[in-house]
Amino acid sequence: MSDIGYPLVKCYHPRHVQNKYTGEVIQVGCGVCKACLKRRADKMSFLCAIEEQSHKYCMFATLTYSNDYIPRMYPEVDNELRLVRWYSYCDRLNEKGKLMTVDYDYWHKCPSLDTYVLMLTAKCKLDGYLSYTSKRDAQLFLKRVRKNLSKYSDEKIRYYIVSEYGPKTFRAHYHVLFFYDEVKTQKVMSKVIRQAWQFGRVDCSLSRGKCNSYVARYVNSNYCLPRFLGDMSTKPFSCHSIRFALGIHQSQKEEIYKGSVDDFIYQSGELNGNYVEFMPWRNLSCTFFPKCKGYSRKSDTELWQSYNILLEVKKAIGYSFNTIIDYARCILDLVVTAKFSCDSLGLPCSSPALNKVISYFSQGIDINPYYSDYLADYHTNSIARELYISRHFLTFVCDNDSYHERYRKFTLIRQFWQRYDYAQLVGMYTSQIENRHLISNYDWYYINKTPLDSCGNVDLSQLSKELFYKRFVIKSDENFEKSIKHKIQNDVNGFFIN
Repeated sequence: MSDIGYPLVKCYHPRHVQNKYTGEVIQVGCGVCKACLKRRADKMSFLCAIEEQSHKYCMFATLTYSNDYIPRMYPEVDNELRLVRWYSYCDRLNEKGKLMTVDYDYWHKCPSLDTYVLMLTAKCKLDGYLSYTSKRDAQLFLKRVRKNLSKYSDEKIRYYIVSEYGPKTFRAHYHVLFFYDEVKTQKVMSKVIRQAWQFGRVDCSLSRGKCNSYVARYVNSNYCLPRFLGDMSTKPFSCHSIRFALGIHQSQKEEIYKGSVDDFIYQSGELNGNYVEFMPWRNLSCTFFPKCKGYSRKSDTELWQSYNILLEVKKAIGYSFNTIIDYARCILDLVVTAKFSCDSLGLPCSSPALNKVISYFSQGIDINPYYSDYLADYHTNSIARELYISRHFLTFVCDNDSYHERYRKFTLIRQFWQRYDYAQLVGMYTSQIENRHLISNYDWYYINKTPLDSCGNVDLSQLSKELFYKRFVIKSDENFEKSIKHKIQNDVNGFFIN
């Protein structure tokens, strides 16, 4: 999962976004360049390998459609605006007539709009239609797999599924990895998969190890697509089981909390026969050391209150609600009531515990005459997120609700993120020093601040002049071309790609 060792840059077109919770401006990747796609493929490849190590069996399956069941969309040419709209023609999914995507890119390679559409539909060989991937089909397939498997085994299987368009005809299909441990599950798994997919052909086989190499190729393969197939409802997708690739660490929970936080930050082990060193990815870190809302700008006292807020809520409101979302709705009602009818202190005359909860959640909630159902849902979800994190801290991180246990785990969380941020800084500065010769105008302030234009956006014209950026692009291009699947066919598809 390591990135190419060049300072400052991990993306061809980096951009700045503002964290809506902390207000902090951070630099993120574009998500669509070759460097971002390769990094995503490497990450999922790594996570699949981690997941595979925690299970005895891994089955790889490919699901394809027959012409009778494949989701199709038809073109509507707009000569005035010079674009093509694609609408669904699939009754089976109740999507007929739905706008799926819009193609703006035709003029780069073909001057005639009608000719472009004819060439594209002829390539797809679906009688004038194009196919598209359906997340609904994938979700229902996984449900049928679980239902069919329950007849033979009680085991809860894990999965990773990714959609893809074929390189020759842009035909939609899916690749799935199933992870499980029981022998009786293995005996019926192939049968269960075939019964769950009745829309076309099924190819499945037991993985012989290194299943992550499959995933890397399939995640990368969407780059050979016309851009309009990567937008809106037609975009290739991937999804996986909850807490994917966390099984090994969850089984070592007691050792993780007893050991040093540095042991968790700097991890190593054998993966597919190779020795690897890595730092925990975000989902893993936040599972064992969760970050509450506004973590970076809160004091220790405020953080302690955030992690334990669910206890305060139940103490003030009681245990009558079954779900977190019900508690969130009740809290929002109390806050709204307090905004419109309050005493001289700004809080309703009630119990101290209830006033404490209302005071905590009142921050950031602005009630005005234009308050709408949309804002109510937004604030409800915002409150629920804080309660979910508090519940995770109290039930997963802490072994019991004693003060000593809660304070010990709270201290570990603070230590972990301090050490983790320090490790990130060490890695960044080490990379900068090692690549100092690649930077024409070396300045510590400059190197820590990617060059910006007058609007505060990343200045690509200036960044692209730097030698380290040029070398990064060349190296990323080389790595991407090596990993891409169906290289020859991908080059042929260049006619339809902007």
